[in-house]
Amino acid sequence: MRPDPHDPHRHVLFALTACQAGAIAATWPLWQARASPPLLPALGVPALEALDFGMLLLGTLSLIVVRPRLGLGMHVAALTVAVLADQTRLQPWAFSMPLLLAAAGPRPALRSLGRAHLATLWIWAGAHKLLSPAFAASAAPALLARAWPDAPALLAEHGGLALPLAELMVGLLAVAPATRRGAGFAGALLHGGVALFLIAARESPALVSWNVALALSALALFARLENEGPEPGAPRALLCMAAMVLALAPAGFYAGLTDAYLAHVLYTGDVDRTLRCDASGECVSDMEQRQSRHHLGVAFPPEPRLFREHFARTCRPGELMHVTGATTVLHPPELRIATMRCPGPVHLALTPNGS
Repeated sequence: MRPDPHDPHRHVLFALTACQAGAIAATWPLWQARASPPLLPALGVPALEALDFGMLLLGTLSLIVVRPRLGLGMHVAALTVAVLADQTRLQPWAFSMPLLLAAAGPRPALRSLGRAHLATLWIWAGAHKLLSPAFAASAAPALLARAWPDAPALLAEHGGLALPLAELMVGLLAVAPATRRGAGFAGALLHGGVALFLIAARESPALVSWNVALALSALALFARLENEGPEPGAPRALLCMAAMVLALAPAGFYAGLTDAYLAHVLYTGDVDRTLRCDASGECVSDMEQRQSRHHLGVAFPPEPRLFREHFARTCRPGELMHVTGATTVLHPPELRIATMRCPGPVHLALTPNGS
């Protein structure tokens, strides 16, 4: 099926395709077979781990321009296999962008799923920050200092509340039918501002591309609400179930059931962290993050199972790694502490106040 030249979503689809291509190009080493940092496969299939996915992903994106349905299907399939071959690739935008592309594609029924994704992202991203003691205390001031060293004192003092409240407000506007158009314009302003902020803070270009895509999607999916009837034969019950999963799954983060990035836990400062010590007792915090940002241009997903696998693949005899759990308001005051020796099994212990 070729794009309808009269479909207003056609131009949005092409723009989102360009954003996804830009994000992949900006993180090119992430999508290649490599020895260091090691691949962390979800499926132990050596043939998958030996594949370079960069050109395949760009090729399927280019197909979207002429054959949207086929290109979207192939891109989602290629991206899924790439993530199964290396879980480091499960970045926030790698999960979000396929949903935004599908919502801008030739099937109107999927636009409701895109709206559900955006509303869920806004509400949960804001809620996680408000539930994180570290966001207002340290994460937000550190980001602001990098992007705007001479920021007014009022902004520096209250910026940790302004962003999550803005995200929550946009999400609530998106939920109420009467205010959805307002959510489109507000969401575009929010993500346009975040994109400029990330550029000033010299954050990953992939995150900038994602926020541009979120701004465009907010306008396309909320600011221009067409009178779209259900697509003939569209599995509406299945779409409703998918929307409910998108809306409820982020709550699983607080029970250890949902990965932080899949739960829209972004820049909160309260995620699982590591402390890695060598045989002499010298320790380095968050080594995985440092290596991932330096070599791959992305943050390492803050998941204990990935910390342990990375450590097992890179440690030297005598090394120790401590993993401390997130300390959000909804987590108990005790910290989950996992200690792993090289070589040796993981030992889990629960200690009061992390002592």
